[in-house]
Amino acid sequence: MSSAPRLILGNMAVDGGNLILTREDRDHLLKDLGLPRDGVRRLIGSLEFIKGIERYCLWISDSYRDQFEEVPDVAARIRRTKVVRERSPDAGFRRLAARPHQFREMNAPDNTLIIPRVTSEHREWLQVGYLLSGSVVADSAFQILDAPLYLLPILSSRLHREWIATVCGKLKTDLRYSNTLGWNTFPMPTLTEDEKERLEQCANDILDARDLYPLKTIAELYDPEKMPAEETGEIHIGMPDFKEPTTPRTKQITNEDMPHLMAEVLQDRRLLEAGLNDSTANEVITQVLIPEIIEKRYGDLSEEQTDEVVQNLVARVYAAREIREAERAGGGSIFTETVRAAFDVSKLQVDLIKDVNPFEQGYEILARTLDKQVFGTILAELTNKEPPMTDKEARSLWERVKSWIIDHDGQEPNPSSVDALERRLGKALMFLRKQYAEKQKEDA
Repeated sequence: MSSAPRLILGNMAVDGGNLILTREDRDHLLKDLGLPRDGVRRLIGSLEFIKGIERYCLWISDSYRDQFEEVPDVAARIRRTKVVRERSPDAGFRRLAARPHQFREMNAPDNTLIIPRVTSEHREWLQVGYLLSGSVVADSAFQILDAPLYLLPILSSRLHREWIATVCGKLKTDLRYSNTLGWNTFPMPTLTEDEKERLEQCANDILDARDLYPLKTIAELYDPEKMPAEETGEIHIGMPDFKEPTTPRTKQITNEDMPHLMAEVLQDRRLLEAGLNDSTANEVITQVLIPEIIEKRYGDLSEEQTDEVVQNLVARVYAAREIREAERAGGGSIFTETVRAAFDVSKLQVDLIKDVNPFEQGYEILARTLDKQVFGTILAELTNKEPPMTDKEARSLWERVKSWIIDHDGQEPNPSSVDALERRLGKALMFLRKQYAEKQKEDA
C-alpha cells in the first residue's frame, strides 16, 4: 500500500527507566513546581493501552531544558540517562548521550493511531486506539502519525486481523504485528471520499461503544468470553463486553417489551432535561437515570439483570442510528416507527413535553414533528434547568471529577462556573464532601 500513511514504531526511550514517571511524579512536577505541562506527557505502549496502566514520561524540549534541570530529581534522571547511553554497545544509542533529556524519537502529533505490537490470539478484533495530543506512544506499540480517522475501523477489522495472523509472526501463540509484513502488504483499494466518510462514522461508533464503559480497560472490553456469541432477535449487537440476557425474565423484556421500555425512556422528563443539559455526563444517563426507570418499571430485577437490560436498550439505540442512516434514502426508520407506534408526538403539549430520546439521535423526532419555534422554546426552557444532585449521580461523576482535577493542574471544578459540565462536576464534589463531613460527624 504505497499510498497508505506510514506505520512506524513508537518512541524509544533508551533511558534505563529514568525518563519514566508515575502519576505522583507528574503531579509533583506540574502541580507543586509549576513546570510546563508539555514537558510531562502520558506514555502509552501496548500494555498501557490494553490494560489501562497509567504511566508518564519526561518530554522535554530544548527550549525549557534548563528549567527542568533546575529540579534536582529531574537533573539526576537526565544524568543517569546519559550514563546509560554512553555505556551502550550500540553506536547509535551512544550518540543519543548528546541529548539525554529526550527520547530517541520525539514524535507526538495532534492525533495518533496506536496498534499494539503483540495481542492475544483469543481476541476476535485487533485493538486499535485513537490518541489526541498530549500522549506519547512508546516503542512497545506501532503508531500512525496525524492519522485519518477512517483507518481505525480498517485496522480493527476481522479481515485485517486474519491478514496479520496469516502473514506475520507470533510470540508464543499471540499475534505479533509487523509494519513491514502486515501493514505495508495489506491489500486495500483506493478509497473514495464517500467510503472514507462512512469509515469515519464506523470509527466514531467504535469509540462511542467504548465510551459506554469508561471504567473498563480495552482488555476487558475485548474479552471474547463477554462478547455476543450470536445474533439475538432482529438486531445483532456487535459491541465489546455486551451482556446478552441470561435469564428468562431479561430475555422476555428484551425480546417482547423493549418497544414499550423505549417509549417509557423517551417520555421520561428527567432524561429529557438531562439529555438537553450540557452539564449532564453520559455516564449519569446510562448508569443512573436509565437504570432507575428500569428498576421502577419492573421491580423484580437484580442489579445484574438491570445492567443487561440497560445495555440492550442503549445498544439498540446505537444500532438503530445506523439502520436509520442506511434507510434514510428510502424514508423509513425502524427506531422512528417504533417510537411513533408507542405514542403520538403531535398530540403533546409544550408544558407536558416528555417524549424525547436521552440520546442525541432521538431529538430528530421532535425536530421533525413540532413547530421550530415551539421546539426552540422547549430547548431554552430545559437547558436552563439543573436537577438537584443525587448520591448516585455524584458517585458516577467521581472519576470524571478526579480526571478534571488532574487535567487542570490540581484546580477543582467550580460549582459556579459558566461552563455547564464544570459546574455540575463542582456540585458533585461539594455533595460528596458534605456527605463525608456528615459521616465523620456521625462517627465522632
